[in-house]
Amino acid sequence: MSFINQVTLVGRVARAPARVPGGGFVFTLFQKQPFGEGGGEVPIYPIIAGQGEPPSFLQVNQLVIVVGRVRTRNFQQSVPRLVTKALRRAGRAEDAEAIASQLPRTLREPRVAMEIVADHILAVDPGQDKNTQKEQQSP
Repeated sequence: MSFINQVTLVGRVARAPARVPGGGFVFTLFQKQPFGEGGGEVPIYPIIAGQGEPPSFLQVNQLVIVVGRVRTRNFQQSVPRLVTKALRRAGRAEDAEAIASQLPRTLREPRVAMEIVADHILAVDPGQDKNTQKEQQSP
């Protein structure tokens, strides 16, 4: 039995594309979501694109359509490191090292990362004709 694994996301580029080991690049989309007072922008899944250079149209705040597939990977993360990061974010950096040092260094927590592997990236310009929109295919 074959399974269908295809997603289509529409959103704005939140961060400029960054190179990753292996020759590809990664970027993140965001969408406007209602939360808190007045709503805000929420980052969504990281987008992993194939080989080569990022397309020139892939810039911060550019509206894009990404067609690809979901990929998950399992990994182990250091609990002392997670505790240190959380305490620093909470404004308790002075306590972070002392508390984390009380935990066993070998303590790990299983994690799952979910990302989108892009097959096609299409720049959307509301003022442009649909037939002239820019597209990049990832191998």
